[in-house]
Amino acid sequence: MTNNEEKKGPGRPTKMTEMTLKKLEEAFALGSTDVEACLYAEISHTTLSNYCNAHPEFLERKQTLKLNPVLKARKVVMDDLEKGDSSTAKWVLDKHEGKAKQKHEVSGNVGGDTTERAGLTPEMKAMLADIYSNSGGSSDEKWEKYKDELTK
Repeated sequence: MTNNEEKKGPGRPTKMTEMTLKKLEEAFALGSTDVEACLYAEISHTTLSNYCNAHPEFLERKQTLKLNPVLKARKVVMDDLEKGDSSTAKWVLDKHEGKAKQKHEVSGNVGGDTTERAGLTPEMKAMLADIYSNSGGSSDEKWEKYKDELTK
C-alpha cells in the first residue's frame, strides 16, 4: 500500500486520502477544471465523480473553490477603480452597457466550399441539399432513403 492509499474494510484501498483531497482543493482554488485537478491529485475523473456523489458537501466545496480566481479578479478590478484607473473604469462601463461581449457573426464562404474540401461528389451534394430542403418529408425520412442508396 502506498502513502496515497488507505485501507478501510474489505475491497480496494481508497485513493481519496487527506493528501488527495488537499491536492484537489489546491487545484480547485486555482480555478482548475475537474480533469486538471484529477491530474494534479493523481486520481481518475471517475474516482472524483464517485467521491462527489457519495459526499455532496465536497461537491459544494469544489464549486465554491472554483470561484476563487473570479473573486480575486473582481478585487483587482475594484482596486484599480479605487486608484482611478480610467481604462478599467471604461471596461466596467462597457461591460455594464453590453459592449464588452459583442458577438461577431461570419457569413459567406469562409475558406472555400466545405463540401469540396470534404470530397463530396456533385451527386452527394444534391442529396444533402434535398435532405435539408423544406419540401418532400422530414429530413430523417430523406436521410434514410439516401442512406439506403449510398450503401447499395
